[in-house]
Amino acid sequence: MIAKGKRYPYGGVQVKAELKPKSHDGAVVPGEVKDIGDGTYTITLTPQTAGPHQLLITMDGQHVQKIPCDLDVLPSMTVEDIYVACMNDHSIRVFDQASQQKRTIGSGGYRDGQFHCPYILFIKGDVMYVVDQDNHRIQKLTTGGQFLQKFGQQGSGQGQFNHPASVIVDQRDRLIVSDESKNRVIILDQAGTY
Repeated sequence: MIAKGKRYPYGGVQVKAELKPKSHDGAVVPGEVKDIGDGTYTITLTPQTAGPHQLLITMDGQHVQKIPCDLDVLPSMTVEDIYVACMNDHSIRVFDQASQQKRTIGSGGYRDGQFHCPYILFIKGDVMYVVDQDNHRIQKLTTGGQFLQKFGQQGSGQGQFNHPASVIVDQRDRLIVSDESKNRVIILDQAGTY
């Protein structure tokens, strides 16, 4: 993890997490933090209400880079698999409900289906969109890991990214991408048209 520009490659850091509802209807949810011992931590949060929330994570009292962040908690639904973007090993890990790893999708690299710092992902149906941050693109894959399409390349022009930070797909199937280094939001259709 990184806090205030300092990398923590080992465990033993005081990590705290909480999820705060943006409305006054729900209570702040403290996170259960598990120190893995190698610089990674597992944080479990169980929100009590659906709607907009703010995620706060601190390490030794300092906010983690890119946190706090806003997220929407969806109403309860049945989830079979949990997908996690792993920046350190450049892959997507898939876990079952018992937190047992089932498989790994992708590996480090620049080719289709490979990642260089996958940052976040968005799943819609049986398709996932992965922010492949240091490859400056969004990759579209099946939840089984089959590459389908990529969007963008490095640059500041139309449909280009410079370290994209997030992606969602709206009700019209458009990709909405935040481009961190250029402080902008880019909207693309499924053909990649800006």
